[in-house]
Amino acid sequence: MPSMDTKQIGLAFVALALGACTSMTTPHYDVGFESNTAIKGMAKSVNIGNFGEPNEYVSMCRGVGKITPPEGVSIGGYIRNAFIEEFKAAEAFEKSANITLSGSVEKAEFSSSKGLVGGEWNLSIRVVSTNGKTLVVTEKYEFSAGFAGVTACGETAVAFAPAVQALVKKTVTSPEFFELINSEDAYR
Repeated sequence: MPSMDTKQIGLAFVALALGACTSMTTPHYDVGFESNTAIKGMAKSVNIGNFGEPNEYVSMCRGVGKITPPEGVSIGGYIRNAFIEEFKAAEAFEKSANITLSGSVEKAEFSSSKGLVGGEWNLSIRVVSTNGKTLVVTEKYEFSAGFAGVTACGETAVAFAPAVQALVKKTVTSPEFFELINSEDAYR
């Protein structure tokens, strides 16, 4: 039986270590009933611009793997796409609208071990309208994560979509949101 030299053993160890580190992809975004209803009730069309990335997003979960949005989309891109999906579903998305909403993700943090078996996403966005108005919205979304690392990190990835859904709902149902989509001040 041939023996392995030190270099081969080192390469085998690196391959094994890299194979243990996986990436957990968040689910695709689903339109929320309450957000859809709120947007339809506004009877206004908007365009959705870009959402900047958070200054820091630590994607590694317990050394098990990274939590990333699907198809290589960034955190800001995922949240932007969520708003687009919501406004399209409500038939209120229009690229040529008088108002464009854009913004930045101020915070995107998760914990997969809150209270040992719980988890939470902490999200914050700043939404800016072309009419000059700004709205900051934060969402603390709690979920059951589990104890084991792979399970807890998997649940954390799955919880990202409903956390963003809750963030979008909080944004479009905020009393101040109507000020963002009001085009009276858009050209002053």
